[in-house]
Amino acid sequence: MRFCLLLLAAALPLSVAAQESRAVRWDYVSGSFVAAEADEIGYELKGSTSVTDKLVVFGTWLDYEPNEDLDRNLFAIGVGRRWNIRPNIDVMASASFGGNDLVERGVEVEEEGVILGFDIRGWAAPRVEINGALMLDNSASSSTEVVMELGAEFSGRRNVSYGGRIRNDESDTTVIVGIHFYFGASSSR
Repeated sequence: MRFCLLLLAAALPLSVAAQESRAVRWDYVSGSFVAAEADEIGYELKGSTSVTDKLVVFGTWLDYEPNEDLDRNLFAIGVGRRWNIRPNIDVMASASFGGNDLVERGVEVEEEGVILGFDIRGWAAPRVEINGALMLDNSASSSTEVVMELGAEFSGRRNVSYGGRIRNDESDTTVIVGIHFYFGASSSR
């Protein structure tokens, strides 16, 4: 599974190379449902905004149960540097601080740490954006965990898109489905 996600993320620039020029948007807020198991639904709120043309700040709140023995509540806030490698493809390197409230088998634990990330986003069709991410996350354990995400969004009306992503880490695979609301200068590009 990890190899497939990595391969698809690596192929993203090839799939969007021939598409029309359309800027990737970084000014948004989103709300999503999170499902690690079919009978347990969690929630995610996230957003980001461009501080400058290349600097993005972002935040995430995620509350879900990755498995029957663990309840996880994650809050992360960070900053990223983006590069526009083609008119319709952006990559971003980021660092964030993450705090976790974990309840494992009835025992509550608070952990915090740094999350380093690399994201790639690009338009695969005039209304379809593909995205992938690779993260090194030490915010929920004493060791660093590798997290991969692969997703897509369908752009509905001008400032709204619908989509989802698959998140794979060392202990589980999670499906996240939601809606993005875009604002600011990037929504009109």
